[in-house]
Amino acid sequence: MNNNLFPPLVLHYMIFTLFFILIAIPSSYCDDELYGACRNPFPCCGLNLSYPFWGGERRPECGKYEFKITCEEDLPPIMEIQSQRFHVLGINTTDQTVTIRKDPPWNGTSCPERSTVSISFNRFLSNYSSNVRNLSLFYSCTEESLSGSNNYTCQQGDKDREGFYTIDDEPKYFPNHTDTVTCIEVTKVPILLTALDKINYFENLERLRELLAMGLEVKYEAENGLCSACQSSRGTCGSTNAGEFVCFCRDKPYRHACAGMHALPTLCLTDISFRCIYSNFALV
Repeated sequence: MNNNLFPPLVLHYMIFTLFFILIAIPSSYCDDELYGACRNPFPCCGLNLSYPFWGGERRPECGKYEFKITCEEDLPPIMEIQSQRFHVLGINTTDQTVTIRKDPPWNGTSCPERSTVSISFNRFLSNYSSNVRNLSLFYSCTEESLSGSNNYTCQQGDKDREGFYTIDDEPKYFPNHTDTVTCIEVTKVPILLTALDKINYFENLERLRELLAMGLEVKYEAENGLCSACQSSRGTCGSTNAGEFVCFCRDKPYRHACAGMHALPTLCLTDISFRCIYSNFALV
């Protein structure tokens, strides 16, 4: 018998046994806590929300502090940024846009004013998207100017006002005799152009009410470029307690993107991963 065979056989057996012990460690034991907490969207009033939005049972580290969402039963989610309150009607994380409506919304009876429906921009809400246009509301017009199809009557104080509306640079919508318009006053309010395909055509004030209730599409700024790089490295986006961007990865948080093995696809066997366990939370 060749005694030289015994040590390699024992060694192979030990390696084989160790391998199966390691792959039996559940993946949840290996994942960083915040990576596991923030990697999946959370449901809120019919929307699935992810970075930079957080709220309810979703931890603040999973988003940006300013984008807290309050979930209310049977109502659209509420977001408050710098003393502005909004109903959140839709979110597109690919284009980094959010469809929002002021809270409280326009009451649908008084004559609309820009301040009642427009958004005050800041470093978080940067601008309207390309889907937003100005709706021009004409008042104090001659009878000839009111002969079109988009006339309506609204209330200003205790008086009724007659007017009509058109959309700037979009003559195919709401055509009126704008080439012969003689009006003393015009008010411009932003609207969501794509909402026109969704509204029903009722009496003109009702149509206007439904159009303005669709909200406005606004670009948001939450270090979106950093988040894209983080996600490309198989991380999930979040922030530190100080508000700085952080990329949560399987092993630990990184400042911008996951590094090393944790930026590569994970080899799994029957939903069990073979990975190392890390406890270091320091950012690198």
